[in-house]
Amino acid sequence: MVAFVIALLVNIRTIGDQQELIKRQAANAVPVMILVLAAGVFTGIMTDSGMIKAMADAALSIVPDGWGNVIPLFTAVLALPLGFFMSNDAYWFGVVPVLAESAGHYGIPANEIARAGAIGQILHMMGPTSAPLWVLLGLVKAELGDFQKHALRWGVLVSFCYIAFALLTGAISIT
Repeated sequence: MVAFVIALLVNIRTIGDQQELIKRQAANAVPVMILVLAAGVFTGIMTDSGMIKAMADAALSIVPDGWGNVIPLFTAVLALPLGFFMSNDAYWFGVVPVLAESAGHYGIPANEIARAGAIGQILHMMGPTSAPLWVLLGLVKAELGDFQKHALRWGVLVSFCYIAFALLTGAISIT
């Protein structure tokens, strides 16, 4: 914000021109700011109210005792369909914290769950909730279904290779 104010004062001298620039850019900036603030509020409420812990406990109740060590692999595989069909906000602020809390009960660090969850981003960029994809399809005048017929087979293959690579390198583990 400070850098913006300085850049505005240095580059645009009159208050009227500054106001016009702010009005033009507000249509793009305000929704993003509101989204970031709302995501923070949502995460805070979910964490401080105990909802994430309760959902993690419910998820753990269906995990057999000896299977807690595969939560990172489960997260990586689950990230593929969830990343494809869900918005990033719902996935990263709703699902991943629950998985991280569940994994924490088995001594698995949250950053390992975050790495496993990021694997789904490959398919997210091909899914119907990816705004950049819609812009791209509009620019090249292509249909989503036609794009997905070609791209999904490669996206799924690359995603499974990514999971194997993450396991080989220790980015995610099965202890």
